[in-house]
Amino acid sequence: MIGALLTLLAALVTPRDTTPIAAIVAHIPLDTAQVVVFRAVAHPDTVYVGQQANYLLAVYADESVRERLRRKTALPPELRGLMQYVPEATFSVFPVRVVGRRRYEAEVKLYRVFPLAAGRYAIPPARLEYAMPLSYSFFSREESYELRGDSTVLVAIDPPAAGRPPDFAGAVGFVRVDARFDTTASRVGDPIHFTLRVTGTGNVRLFPRPALAPSWATAIPGAERVTEFDDSVTVRGYKEFDWVLTPTAPGRQQLAAVRYPFFDPVRRAYDVALTQPIGVTVAPGSLAVVDSAGSSGAAAAWEIRTTYRGEIPLPLYRRPWFELAMALMPLPAIALAVRARPPRKRRKRRVPPDHVLRDLARHGHADLRPLRRAFLDAVAERLRAPASALAEPDALRHAARRAGTSGATAAAAAAFMRELNTAAFAAERSTVSDAGDRALALYRAIDAEARRWRTPVVVSVLLIGMLFASLAASALEPDADAARFAAGVTDYAARRYPEAARAFGEIVHHAPRAEDAWANLGTAALAAGDTARAVAAWQRALRIDPLAADVRERLDMFSPAAASAPGAVPPFPPLPIILIASALWMMSWLAIAQRIRRRLGAAAPLPFTALGAAILLGLAGGYLDARLSPAGLAVARRDAPLRILPALGAERGSIVHTGETARVIARDGPWARIRVDRDRDGWVPGDALLPIDRD
Repeated sequence: MIGALLTLLAALVTPRDTTPIAAIVAHIPLDTAQVVVFRAVAHPDTVYVGQQANYLLAVYADESVRERLRRKTALPPELRGLMQYVPEATFSVFPVRVVGRRRYEAEVKLYRVFPLAAGRYAIPPARLEYAMPLSYSFFSREESYELRGDSTVLVAIDPPAAGRPPDFAGAVGFVRVDARFDTTASRVGDPIHFTLRVTGTGNVRLFPRPALAPSWATAIPGAERVTEFDDSVTVRGYKEFDWVLTPTAPGRQQLAAVRYPFFDPVRRAYDVALTQPIGVTVAPGSLAVVDSAGSSGAAAAWEIRTTYRGEIPLPLYRRPWFELAMALMPLPAIALAVRARPPRKRRKRRVPPDHVLRDLARHGHADLRPLRRAFLDAVAERLRAPASALAEPDALRHAARRAGTSGATAAAAAAFMRELNTAAFAAERSTVSDAGDRALALYRAIDAEARRWRTPVVVSVLLIGMLFASLAASALEPDADAARFAAGVTDYAARRYPEAARAFGEIVHHAPRAEDAWANLGTAALAAGDTARAVAAWQRALRIDPLAADVRERLDMFSPAAASAPGAVPPFPPLPIILIASALWMMSWLAIAQRIRRRLGAAAPLPFTALGAAILLGLAGGYLDARLSPAGLAVARRDAPLRILPALGAERGSIVHTGETARVIARDGPWARIRVDRDRDGWVPGDALLPIDRD
């Protein structure tokens, strides 16, 4: 009963189409002298180029040893010249084969491969490694074994020449095609996104792009996307091809049925899949260039920017003085906190000297020495001078004058101090009339006339003023490359696209933040037939100004990407977020410094809440700014397979297509490892990439 349940469960998680595999497993010859048999088979042994072949590694284990096998691993050889689809499939639900006295249970590993050229492919032997205990004890020692499979041969032949359609591009399998526009109405000069989906069985990744040449529009190839279905032994799925169509004539236009010829290896005959004709309404419009002579082969061009704004300055937060100002903002609060920090041994709260003087003056005291000490301490703190030095009347008068008090006040303070010294320390002590009131009045006069010491706050206010003054005073100056920009616009209007691209390229070489030149360089390069350079230039322009709608629209047509893809550009700039974070940062530190200066304590919820918000917003702005950096990004110059290892003979995976943006994560000599959209990564030749971070 348990065995039947396990068999049923294995059948549920095994691909459905296992009938051909079961037939192969049932007819492989076995050597009954062995309790474990390892065989390798290529089926069918002769296929057409582009037709799927199955490479199987079959392990047959006798029932007497099956449960004792440990660490069983089948190691396939290198399948050179064959394109392999991963992951490979494993099957273990087959009828028990009875051969003589043996009852074998089979486990099969399937590799789905496609020959890429006609010829004879010799596949080296595979290896099987396993271990078996020397006894039936669980703790028994093991003995390792290795078996070698058979060397197999796969023959690939070209599809027959008889009956081959003239537009046959190499698709082998069985397919159907569907087509769609992204809109049903447009106008002359506005691009339309056209998608053709090829669905079927066969080498889906290498389905070729068909030709498309409508008479009423220009067609520029775009991105390609592959989706595979993994629920069958036979490789199947669909591949989507994008074009950008630019209408050149108004009216009700119709795209004729697109032909997609293919060779069916089952019927051994050619066939043609057709799409349904689809229409679109094109309203009158204006192209950047209209070929009035009607010359053939002239392509309609997109509009370009005709006004040159010069080089966009660096964002405020990238300037050194801004970073220095933000780093210095905590210093006033820290300086005030260090200065106002009470001694560690004192636990009592310090009473300000002016408060002590006020209390003594109000209540009076027979002994004048406490009043003298309080007066000296209060005046010394206000004048920022040592109290011991101010005990001399002349020193007090000079210090008061240096602090800005009037001569009369300074002289009165010196005379009063002379009276206090005589009354407090003379041999015969005398009294001073109205000593408390006079001391309080003199201190208040000194406090009112002396200069205020607020240097940290003044410095902070000056820093804030410099920051916002630079914001208000920033303006773009005319650029010396304006004449070259105008020449590029003229060349583009005259359909001299390579010359226009060269002119815009010279501008960005001298002014790497000239957004208008980058945007026009991309459009001119595309018109000249260089898709990779066009995508790279648009990437640079959009990373300078993420709000450029025209550049984003064109970039999305040729290099669509998810929000987390390497080439994705966030649709909002980080400058507003960083400015808000900077303002909160400055105001919170100023509030903390002000509280410390007034002896209110720094632990207030509002300033620290604002400080936390500033830090969070700063981190968010920094993340957005890092996403705008083109460092490490590159554009594919041509279609190239992603290989597992940096070698021409390494196994190939998916294809990176022309114009796709990738991030270079490692380099090994002439090879580069890249990561592309949809979690695709692998090694490609370095010359197949155009770096974005340099012109």
